[in-house]
Amino acid sequence: MALQETQVNALELERVIPKIRVVFERDDKFYSNIKKRDVEKISNRQMRVPLELRPGGSFGYFDADGGDLGRGGGPTFDKAVLTSVFLSENIEYTKLAQWATDDERKAIVNSIRRLTASALDELRRQLDSQLMQAGNGVIGTATTVTPAAGVDTVTLTTDGFGARLMRYGQTVQVFDSTLATLRGSALITLWDVENKTVQMTPSVAGFTAGD
Repeated sequence: MALQETQVNALELERVIPKIRVVFERDDKFYSNIKKRDVEKISNRQMRVPLELRPGGSFGYFDADGGDLGRGGGPTFDKAVLTSVFLSENIEYTKLAQWATDDERKAIVNSIRRLTASALDELRRQLDSQLMQAGNGVIGTATTVTPAAGVDTVTLTTDGFGARLMRYGQTVQVFDSTLATLRGSALITLWDVENKTVQMTPSVAGFTAGD
């Protein structure tokens, strides 16, 4: 009987492409366009930034042959205040994950080195998202909420960002529309940017449209 492929299957080599393809976006276009400036060191108190809001003076023509110059004006000043916020991008791995991929004979890439190297890229992407919100921490507004089997399916078509400011694997807090009541927190387990939809686990009690 002829030798068949099923008999030699255990001898075959599996080809693995040595380059990892990233199939999600990690853009930080706005954040990367912010020019670096001198860093101000502050305490935990607010920093005041003086602002000149309007120019001074009153421009006009006058009669040089004894005419009145008229009244003048002055600039308007105000201030902005900045408060420290504390951010983190947490990564975690097991020793087995390190040992299993710490040599090119074991894996096509050292998973721990890749994890630590890409963590900064992900932090920049998260900072880019935070710079898009209004300063209150809101990264999405629920249009509809459908709970099922402990999972909330949330559509986000209320504003123009949809689900773009969120990320898969991100833990988010759910507040009511006034931001006064914390309903709970959940982990994003599905992130569909195109359809402006996320799924969150576990289901948050009282989660409703407008939150």
